[in-house]
This record gives sequence, structure tokens and C-alpha cells, in this order.
Amino acid sequence: MRPVKQRQVNYAVAAYELGIPYAALCEARDIIEDSPELHALMSDRSVCGRDKEAVIGRIADRMGAEDSLKNFLMYLCRYNDIYSLPNICKAYDAHAARCEDVLNATLFCVNPPNDEQVERFKSFLRTKTQREKVNINIEIHPDLIGGFVLQAGDITYDRSIRGAVLQMKETLG
Repeated sequence: MRPVKQRQVNYAVAAYELGIPYAALCEARDIIEDSPELHALMSDRSVCGRDKEAVIGRIADRMGAEDSLKNFLMYLCRYNDIYSLPNICKAYDAHAARCEDVLNATLFCVNPPNDEQVERFKSFLRTKTQREKVNINIEIHPDLIGGFVLQAGDITYDRSIRGAVLQMKETLG
């Protein structure tokens, strides 16, 4: 995924302010991303925005999308920015978290934690950051060997075997 550009952040803020549900925006993104033909069409800058609008209009109708989402997607097509939808979703999530004072964290681990473990991680982060709302995204990384890495903003807790081995190598020189 390419870095998020300011224009994409602006679109994300507009979508949030319009009340477009995040899940609906992500559903549209997934429909486009999951179809190689559709993804190629939407990413092709030589295809006229009006042609893309016609396709997106039909997709939005099939999704049963609200007018605000349909119009937003068609606007992106008109200005040849529909290919930016993955980054717009990413920026939307970040903007919503700031507005709603939510801490988004990522847990990198070898095996997925159970619900009780996830709740303990959330409780730990609530205590450390004084935030009431904490979301944890779980990413499986077998290269950690064991343990976990918990990342929330600029805070990182590395309790992985890989991290311990690297730290031991640094210490021993």
C-alpha cells in the first residue's frame, strides 16, 4: 500500500463528516480490491472518470449503498481517485479514532490470542495510556518465534523470542 497522501486524508475526513459508515466504505474497497478486473479498471488513469462512475453506480446499487456512499464513490471516480480507496479507508479509521479518542494498537504474535488474553492487553493499554477505548488489530507473524510485540502509537512492547535474541546479540556484541 502506498503512503497516505493529504488529498486522501481530506477525502477520509469528508466521508467521516458525511456520516458514511466505515464498514460500508471498506465493503466497497474490498469489492474493488477482490476483483482483479475491477481493480485494474479503477486503477487505470486512461479510463474516463464517467465510465468508472457508471460501473461504481451499479456496484453501489447492488450493495444497497446509501446515497451518501454512492455519491462519494462516484465523486472519487469523477476525479480519478477511486484507486485511492484503500488509503482513504486507512485514513478514515485513523481520523475516527482521533475524533472518538480511541487508541488503535497492533498485536503481532505467532498464534492468535484468546478473548481473555486480548482483554488483558486492552486493560494494560488502558492503564498505560489513560484511554477508555482501545482497539487491537491482531497480525500473525511466525518469524517472532514465540511471544508477542504490542505496538500502540509510538509505544512498542517487544516480548518476542526474536526480540530477546536480537537484544542478547546486541548486549554480547
